[in-house]
Amino acid sequence: MNRAFVFLVLLCVFSVVGVIYAQRLPTQRVEALPHAELVVGGRVLSVPVARTPEQRSAGLRGSSSPILLFAWPKPAAAEFNMLGCDRPLWRFDLADSARLGAPTVMRPGTQRYSVTSPVRCVLEVDPSSALALYFKPGASLRLPSFCF
Repeated sequence: MNRAFVFLVLLCVFSVVGVIYAQRLPTQRVEALPHAELVVGGRVLSVPVARTPEQRSAGLRGSSSPILLFAWPKPAAAEFNMLGCDRPLWRFDLADSARLGAPTVMRPGTQRYSVTSPVRCVLEVDPSSALALYFKPGASLRLPSFCF
């Protein structure tokens, strides 16, 4: 066999294995994250919280979880990307604990979504789950104390 052909086949195999591993890793991380209580429209939810840079970077990519709360130790200008995501997500920038604002719709494959002002917490939600859980603009909201 030609050495170049063998090298190309091995490169393809390692690439496929790498992609499969990378897709599984975020799912395991989201399931293992600590949870916090979030109250939306009177419903109490236990949601996973991404607090470290690694957890925030993985986000919901490759996860079956419908919701993730991102938290920073102090207000920060956040940036999100949807590269590698297979579904659209709604992002709520949480400025206070009174009401939900309008969501930012984030589409799969889009490189960058920036939060317009520094935040301590951001919520990503699958749109179908958001509607089922009454996540809509104006819904009452109570956040964990670490979001302030």
